[in-house]
Amino acid sequence: MSTFDPVKLEAQLREAEGQRLSAMLAGDLETLETLLDPELQYTHSNGRVDNRDSLLELLGSGAVEYLALNHDFDSITQEGEVAVV
Repeated sequence: MSTFDPVKLEAQLREAEGQRLSAMLAGDLETLETLLDPELQYTHSNGRVDNRDSLLELLGSGAVEYLALNHDFDSITQEGEVAVV
C-alpha cells in the first residue's frame, strides 16, 4: 500500500490539468484523447454536457474554440486510487 503524499499528488494533478487546458486552448485533439477518460462527462459553463467523444468532435469541428481557461484547485480528496479535485 502506497503512502498518500498530498504535495506530490497536487503537483501531479496541477501538471495534468495544465496539459489539459493547454491542449483545449490549442485544439490539440490527439493530446486530449490521451488525457481524457473515456467515461468523461464534461459540463460547459452554459450547462451543455458532453462525453469525451462528443467534446472532441465539438472542438474538432470548430464550433467551440476556447480563448481562455482557468481552473483553481480548492481541495483534493483521495480515496484509494481516485482523487477528486
